[in-house]
Amino acid sequence: LASSRAVRLGDGALSLVLACDGEGGVCSGDAEATITVREQRIARSDRGQTVSTRILTVRLAKVGFAIAPGASLSARSALSPQGRALLSQLSGRSLEVTLAGPGVARRIVALGPAGG
Repeated sequence: LASSRAVRLGDGALSLVLACDGEGGVCSGDAEATITVREQRIARSDRGQTVSTRILTVRLAKVGFAIAPGASLSARSALSPQGRALLSQLSGRSLEVTLAGPGVARRIVALGPAGG
């Protein structure tokens, strides 16, 4: 089972460090990083207000890996145009990125604003 040790988002790419459990043999699979944004819109009129919620999930990166037991690797993947556009709208805010995939322990990583 692989797990993430570090995640960095910047320069149009996602970088992560994956480690392999030293007891179970070779770790291999795909690691996928996604971000989910929940947008709530409130429209007010003479008749009252209407609330609508939209949830958008964007895959930031997907990387294939194979790691020897007890070892780790650093992987880097360019962000998709959709991922870049979404992140540009969210700049300066803390983000939670979910890492998941076959062979990867599901994990949520909180990313703070640059320099923060």
